[in-house]
Amino acid sequence: MHIEKTSISFFVGTNESISEIQKSYDVAKQLMAFKTKKGQPIYYPDDYFFDLFITKRVDELSAQLFVEHYLGSIIEVDKKRDSQLLETLDSYLANNQNIASTSRELFIHRNTLLYRIEKIDSLFLSHSLSEKDYTLYLQLALYFSRHIRLKK
Repeated sequence: MHIEKTSISFFVGTNESISEIQKSYDVAKQLMAFKTKKGQPIYYPDDYFFDLFITKRVDELSAQLFVEHYLGSIIEVDKKRDSQLLETLDSYLANNQNIASTSRELFIHRNTLLYRIEKIDSLFLSHSLSEKDYTLYLQLALYFSRHIRLKK
């Protein structure tokens, strides 16, 4: 006899009063879009506030244009040369631009990372990875690129 293992996920709405039950239901329903294949048992709106905020306000076409504007040159170089610049940029920013942490995470030599960062920096022309606002835009573009990829 073969018994399949089933997982159950709960999507929690807001903790508003009973008169706001429809709002709570709507929030819980929106959370269902973020369910992963691994599946965690309970999904709370506070854990997905940013995701909910962005998906309500930025349509897919706008997100795609944002990605193309900020990451288009890196994506093109990666397609032509399989240079892994996008992965490097993502890891570098996720590690707060720490060379040692990023090279460990990517399993590459420090000098290889420095070369890639220099290459990435050269693709931005009038901007630099040392500009805080610009790195925020890049992180948002990376977020959108992951989000768009997941929806397709």
